[in-house]
Amino acid sequence: MEILLGIFGFISDLGSTVMVPVMITIVGLVLGLDFFKALKSGMTVGIGLIGINLVMNLVWTYMTPVAQALVEVFNLPLSYVDMGWSYVAAVAFSTTVGTFVIPFCLLINIVMLVIKATKTVDIDIWNYWHCAFTGSVVYATTKNYAIAFMAAGLHFVATLIMGDRFAKMVQEEMDLPGISLPHGSAAPSLVIGWLANKFLDLFFKGGDKKEEKDTGGIAANPFVRFITDPMMIGLILGTVLSLIVKNSIAVSLQTGMAMAALMFLLPRMVKVLMEGLLPLSTAAKKTMAKKFSGQEFFIGMDSAVCLGHPTALSTSLVLIPLTLVIAMILPGNVVLPLGDLASTAYYTAMTTIPSRGKFGRTLFGACIVQALACYAGTYFADATTTVAVAQGLAEEGAKVSSLSATWMDIIVHFIASQGWLGFGIMAALVVALVLWHRGWVTKQPKVTDAE
Repeated sequence: MEILLGIFGFISDLGSTVMVPVMITIVGLVLGLDFFKALKSGMTVGIGLIGINLVMNLVWTYMTPVAQALVEVFNLPLSYVDMGWSYVAAVAFSTTVGTFVIPFCLLINIVMLVIKATKTVDIDIWNYWHCAFTGSVVYATTKNYAIAFMAAGLHFVATLIMGDRFAKMVQEEMDLPGISLPHGSAAPSLVIGWLANKFLDLFFKGGDKKEEKDTGGIAANPFVRFITDPMMIGLILGTVLSLIVKNSIAVSLQTGMAMAALMFLLPRMVKVLMEGLLPLSTAAKKTMAKKFSGQEFFIGMDSAVCLGHPTALSTSLVLIPLTLVIAMILPGNVVLPLGDLASTAYYTAMTTIPSRGKFGRTLFGACIVQALACYAGTYFADATTTVAVAQGLAEEGAKVSSLSATWMDIIVHFIASQGWLGFGIMAALVVALVLWHRGWVTKQPKVTDAE
């Protein structure tokens, strides 16, 4: 038992920048790439992820102090502190349930692929922590491992299905062929973004269509093109937000330049990542066409691959102060946004996709996502604190939570909290979802070798 715990603990400690390249190399070999091509593909993706992390450090380095200053300006009387997704991931993987989630979810993925109940090969192992979190808080509530693992399994199955259903939309808007996002917070956020756009379509037409580029009128004005350039948006928003919290002009301009660099560099890091994924996508299409009767497969990735979209980046900067306003006015919210404030791009990237890059729609959907995240953080505040204290990651008397939980976590936890009745309901839901989605998968068009 201790040996297994040590092995799985070692795997989770590797992090996404090591685990994803390893998994891509293995998948590449399975799909028929020679070793060196598969290894190069995996390493290139790993380098892309490292590049994304390095560029995102600009946000955490320059915008975290701004976010903290905004918290002081608003003087928010909220008792639980948002510690950020990385803290909650560490808490989730540190539990017994979290330790076994990786092989458990891999097994579920394999079974669903074999019975044609999913099209996604989810290689984003590090982000299985979302399922680990669900299982961990359910165990903290029920003290029952069977119920906890069933909850984690239901979460994973639902996430794979959402990844499949939105894959084409992701691929089209983000120019990511062969990719899906079976990510614990990304997939539910995509659903919210999609529903938000359907709501807006009741009042505004053309929400589902991608806007054509305007080659005349105001868009042709050189000044308009200049100030709407992503670099300039980063410079302006970063500088203004810094000035709002009374930073000096020098510090504010440095913050603005850092955000301009973010807007310029991040799309290029995503291109590096996609350079590594392209051989894998091509090999997958050829292999599936030849050996699996043309069945199409997607590579499940971290939502970080979507961070290069200019609308997602510009909207994320606006969302930082808006999240504080949302937390302040939401009745019943007890979570003080902090650790996840600098990660707003992960949320806006998801609402950018169904919004087809439209700023207003993206921001509207992202505000709804953040409001639900505050309520999810409130719902799980006590359970998160209990698990964190039990694992020695928080001191007695601490009050910690996160904005990383979603509406799906709440639903699964609520059902699981009903004990064995909840176990039966979750088992029935898993079977129903698998059968329903399998019907959809088997009806999808086949791919050919030429494709």
